[in-house]
Amino acid sequence: MKRAFPYPPARDLAIALGEYLMPHCEKLNIAGSIRRGNAAVSDIELICLPALESRSLALFSPPQTGPSEAFIKTVHAIGTPLKGSPNGRYMRLIPYLPLEEGKQLPVWLEKGNTELLVLEGIELDLFIPQPEDYFRQFAIRTGSAEYSRKIANAWVRKGWCGTEQGLRKKATASTGYRQEKPSGSARMKMPSAHPSGPTKNRFSNGSTCRTMKPAMR
Repeated sequence: MKRAFPYPPARDLAIALGEYLMPHCEKLNIAGSIRRGNAAVSDIELICLPALESRSLALFSPPQTGPSEAFIKTVHAIGTPLKGSPNGRYMRLIPYLPLEEGKQLPVWLEKGNTELLVLEGIELDLFIPQPEDYFRQFAIRTGSAEYSRKIANAWVRKGWCGTEQGLRKKATASTGYRQEKPSGSARMKMPSAHPSGPTKNRFSNGSTCRTMKPAMR
């Protein structure tokens, strides 16, 4: 069973991480139990679309488009990797926390914020979906688990399936499933993923997910 951490410092750390990553992302949102405003949280969940760039990965190889080098370096600067890669769709890290007074602190964290020491051992789940799948993943990762099951069951009942390219219509054919993009007239009515609690997201550029800034301690 995962350890529970207090909400206020976990929220502050999520905001600090988001603000450090955001200059290298097209979109970034806080998800999970912190977005829901739970009194106790088990981890930090962020979902983002990294800024992309085209570069050659080897001599004489053709250029490939992927997360920018600045995004990759920044992800590695915020914590110790446990699983995944910033070039993939998911990564788990243990964020760096303030050290003892007089020792060097992580560059992204305000000096003197020792309240975050209570978060020792908390893990960061960083989700990096395809652009077409961003808001489906955002809804799922906001949770709770019961909510995620509810919306997943809703789209399955309506004949849709989740893919890395977002929701697609399933149609049985001789060659298997044929995937179709949802049209404007095929929008599904699902429970809202927007939380009623005090912690909402403010990192997403130009999207409806931009919301107020929780007060930093």
